[in-house]
Order: sequence, then C-alpha cells, then structure tokens
Amino acid sequence: MRQEFEKLAVAGKIEGRHIEPLTQLATSGFCMHRSWGFGRIKTVDTVFARFTIDFAGKEGHTMDLSFAAESLKPISRDHILARKAADLDGLRQMAAHHLDLIKVVLSSYGGKATADQIQ
Repeated sequence: MRQEFEKLAVAGKIEGRHIEPLTQLATSGFCMHRSWGFGRIKTVDTVFARFTIDFAGKEGHTMDLSFAAESLKPISRDHILARKAADLDGLRQMAAHHLDLIKVVLSSYGGKATADQIQ
C-alpha cells in the first residue's frame, strides 16, 4: 500500500506527511476516531483517494484519505477492540481464563485500562 500512497502524494492527491499514517491504517485495518469510536477499514480506494470504514452505527462510511490521516488513529490487530471485531469466538474462549483476557485488555490500553474498558 505504501507505493500506492506514494503515487498519490506525487500526483498531489495527498500530502507526503500522510503516507506513513495511511500505511499504518491500511496495514492494521482498524482505527479509532475521537467522536465515532472504533472502526474497521473495509476498503482502500486509491482512485478516489478514500477509505470505506465501518463504525458503530455508521457502516460503509467513506472518508477522504487526507482527512483519515489527520483524524484516525491506527489500532493494532492485537488490540482488544480489533480482536473483538475479528475473532469474537476466540475472545470468548480466552475469557474462560480471566487473567489472559485481562492481560490483553491492559496491553491494548498501554497498561492503563478503566473499569469500563475492562468490562
């Protein structure tokens, strides 16, 4: 994807500083927006320079790549929210061993998770 974003920057469709954040977003496939919350990146459209993202209550939302680079934070595939979206059954099995699940949650939030995030 990096090469595609570099081509868009050369063409003037995005700024060069957006290449790295967009690459991280496209690679992880998951993101966080401060108002809309957790999202799953469904498609990357380099022709129209936009992402299609499923947010809770906002499925199929399209977002300009430049705006996405500025407003979205990539979420790793190991993050509890990404794992919940991608492998809910696996998390349910892990929940049988509470300590393992708590470790994943704490790791997801940099060692500091609120009671609501753990719940």
